[in-house]
Amino acid sequence: MVDSPATPPNSPACRKCAFVFEAGMTFERCPNCGTPTQAPPEEPGRVILPRLTSLPLPGTPIGSIRKTPANTTLEGFFVPPTLVGDRPPSERSDAAGTPTSRPLPSPLPEAGSGEDDLPAPVSTTRPFTLPRITVPPRVPAVIDSRDLENSAELDLPHLSEMSQITSRAVSRSDDVDVDLADIKAETRELPTQPDAPLPPPRPQLQSRRATVVLTPTTPEPGALAYAGLVGLFAALVASFGFYYGYGRAQEVSLVVGSYAAKVLSDPAAIRERDERLAALFDDDTMESYLAAMAVAEQTEDPLGRAEAALRIHLRYGPDPVRAAQAKSWLTANFPRDDLRAARIRALAAIADGDPALAQRLLATAAEPGVPLYRGLLALAAGNHAAAADYASEAMSLRPGDQAARWLMFATELAKDRRATLDALRDAADRQPHRPALELLLVDALIARGRLAEARKRLEAQVREPGVSDMHQARVLVRHARVAAASVEVSRSVYLADEAIKLAPRDPEVVHGSLRVLIEADELARAQQGLTARLREAPDDLAAQILQAELALRASNESAALKAIEKLAAETPTLIESTFLRGRLALLTGHGDEAADHFKDAAKADHVRAAVEYARLRPNVDALTLLEDLEERRSRDPTESARADLRALALAQANVLVEMGRRDAAVEILDTALARDCDDNAAQLRRGVLVIDTPRSDAGRVDLLAVHERTGGFAGLLGPLSRLYIRSGDLRALEALVQPHLSDVRAPDEVVLAIARLRLAQAAVEAAESLTDQILLRSPDSWEGHLLKAKVLLERGEPGLAQGELRLSRPPQPQADVELVAGKIAERGGRLQDALPAYRRAHQLAPTLHEAGYLYGRALLLLGRAQEAVTELSAVTRATDAFPAAFVALGQAQFERGNFEEARRQLQRAVALAPGLTEAHYWLGRCEHDLQLDAEAAVSLGRAVRGAAPGTPWLPDAHLWLARAAEAHGDVATSRTAYEEFLRLAPAAAPGRREAERALARLVRTP
Repeated sequence: MVDSPATPPNSPACRKCAFVFEAGMTFERCPNCGTPTQAPPEEPGRVILPRLTSLPLPGTPIGSIRKTPANTTLEGFFVPPTLVGDRPPSERSDAAGTPTSRPLPSPLPEAGSGEDDLPAPVSTTRPFTLPRITVPPRVPAVIDSRDLENSAELDLPHLSEMSQITSRAVSRSDDVDVDLADIKAETRELPTQPDAPLPPPRPQLQSRRATVVLTPTTPEPGALAYAGLVGLFAALVASFGFYYGYGRAQEVSLVVGSYAAKVLSDPAAIRERDERLAALFDDDTMESYLAAMAVAEQTEDPLGRAEAALRIHLRYGPDPVRAAQAKSWLTANFPRDDLRAARIRALAAIADGDPALAQRLLATAAEPGVPLYRGLLALAAGNHAAAADYASEAMSLRPGDQAARWLMFATELAKDRRATLDALRDAADRQPHRPALELLLVDALIARGRLAEARKRLEAQVREPGVSDMHQARVLVRHARVAAASVEVSRSVYLADEAIKLAPRDPEVVHGSLRVLIEADELARAQQGLTARLREAPDDLAAQILQAELALRASNESAALKAIEKLAAETPTLIESTFLRGRLALLTGHGDEAADHFKDAAKADHVRAAVEYARLRPNVDALTLLEDLEERRSRDPTESARADLRALALAQANVLVEMGRRDAAVEILDTALARDCDDNAAQLRRGVLVIDTPRSDAGRVDLLAVHERTGGFAGLLGPLSRLYIRSGDLRALEALVQPHLSDVRAPDEVVLAIARLRLAQAAVEAAESLTDQILLRSPDSWEGHLLKAKVLLERGEPGLAQGELRLSRPPQPQADVELVAGKIAERGGRLQDALPAYRRAHQLAPTLHEAGYLYGRALLLLGRAQEAVTELSAVTRATDAFPAAFVALGQAQFERGNFEEARRQLQRAVALAPGLTEAHYWLGRCEHDLQLDAEAAVSLGRAVRGAAPGTPWLPDAHLWLARAAEAHGDVATSRTAYEEFLRLAPAAAPGRREAERALARLVRTP
């Protein structure tokens, strides 16, 4: 292709309007229409875009708007652009032998048509901007649920993801709005290409999706490529059908061929089909239900398809797609006496939440599946006795009915909160492919507080193919609840978010996820989700209650009042609004008004209101209110009363503790645990109450039992971490806090436990950083200030530690606070002030052995050796965790002249802590006084070798070593020890003259 010459050939004519030029005349533009007649001069670096002769598909690069003749070929459609100055010399217009002109194309028949009135695109060096081509978004076609075999079809990959082609929505080629004002102003014309025939028509794929046109990427494939593409797509569709037909349910192969036509008229075939469907329904798995749908489809049985879809919706749903399918299949006309149709319509009524209609439809039915559906109705209505009877009847009619077996387990658990889980656990373990049984067990485990086992089973669950997103979202909500109860805050928030993404319109999912977010203090995120829910369902009372609770949690008084007023207008939430008014009054500082609201709601059997009233007014009146409410609730043997009874027992124990009746509180908790052995809150509270009493071993057992059952529980990490610190079991504490180390949302008790661990590991900087984090977000945390004081004391700043300790104001006297106060006083040289602090700490927590040890050592330093022996003996009999207590006891016995007993205690100290140099020193002193000079020399030698420079007793140790070595006959060791004593001892030391005389004597010795 070459550019047009400057001079047109003989008998020229306008290529656009066919106007004939006069021979020999030169025209830059057509006198008739103004079309340019000369090509622009070539400029190096300028791109010449070829003119395209057809526009076969939307999205084709703009090159021509002329109509394409019918003889256009596909191969000649695309012409590559040319860079001026880079073409071969033979193709340039200035090359030798190149014609200086080319004939203009002859006028086309449609030259004057309206579609060809625009000027041709031009090539220019002036920059211009191509207009944006806007293609309307692809709108998917309305999907008829009757055409879907499985809701999983909605998740099929797009065709563009299965091949190397792109798909675009069909649009008219003349829909592109192009502003050609700048183009018309140009004076040059692009060279054109000879017209080519139209490309072959594109294949139109028949699909349930929106109609798409396959636009090939450049370069354009040929006809063979299209044929191969169609073949590949057909193979993919065939393989997909094979997977969901034969591969997933081989049972379908039993109903093929002429049987499908015969089943409509042959009673025996109908019975065989019904039995086959019933056997698949008995299996109660997702795979069997999908197989049942396939069998019903091949036998042209809309009722069977509807029943299978409804069972999936109820057992592995909610599944709106399959519910809509079932409704469409049930719209067919069936005889009035068709009991099968009545039964399946009753199942549809159950799915729609219309128990009255379902009961009427099931009243006259007598088929094998009827007792199961009646049992489901009875269980939903709370009629557990009838549900158990219907489950037994269903199992007697069809012993292999797994859905009836599930109903039996569910009924037993619902009607008796003391029912054992052993049978259900055994069934779930033997049949791991039945998710319905597994989820029933998980729900029971969560309700009873066995969170560790529930978490393990949830993590082992795999999403079954075909289950709906709503079903999976409800599983994720269970995950989030377990994580929140186990104080894994960030994990619970993540799971709640994922659940809402899967099912943003499912009320159960939204309510459960929002509660998790509120508990995690993700108030902004919770408000966003709650606003969307209330916009979609303004009459959702549960969402309105959540709105009030969220506003109270955020201290938004006006929003809380507005939400409470709206709840008060509804009869079902009138009592709840009274309770929320009490919380609002408490938020605004009106304690008496809040107590009145709580008491009114508690008299109407509102358990949470009674608990709040008891917390606000811990007196006999509150205790009586709690006891009356517990008596009424204990008459209900069902599972629904478990949570209320647990809350009431814990509230009674807390009231008794506030009244100073700790033993009575422990008795209440003993009774609660005898009634419900899995009550984590009661067992944790009992363990905390008795951990500092003579029943400390029982308290330790309680705390460890709660940890083993839950893997983590709110309020557990604080006391259990202190227990591990006291016993020196840092490895167990490390394992306890390990799941929370990377949790940025970890609550205060978790961060404090990690800080205690770091301080015990001598990582003072890390402990201080964690403590500052606590005080930054909770300035009133008395435990945070206490830990900060410990950190400052460890850094050698007792003055600052004293100031921080003053900010630690626990609601009740705490042994840890008194212990730190005593340490600060002793470090400051005020031993007389430290002694009463240690005594108070020891009295508050008799099992706080560190306080007993420090108290006994203070008595010893004050010269009260006999009292010190009494206190230190109690500590050494109770624990071996403080080897220094044995040293102090041996020293006290030494002071009293009991050298044999002192030696025995010091030997125990050395056995427990071989690196404790002070123990070796006092042991050598005892052995020297017992005239065991050889043993004394060994012990004292270990003491002086291991002691750090500047140790107060180090000069005396050298002196006693020299004496023992001299008595033992070791002159060299004795001389060296005397010399070290003289080097280290002060000038006024009483033993210097003795050492000088001994050295002079040892020098004269031959």
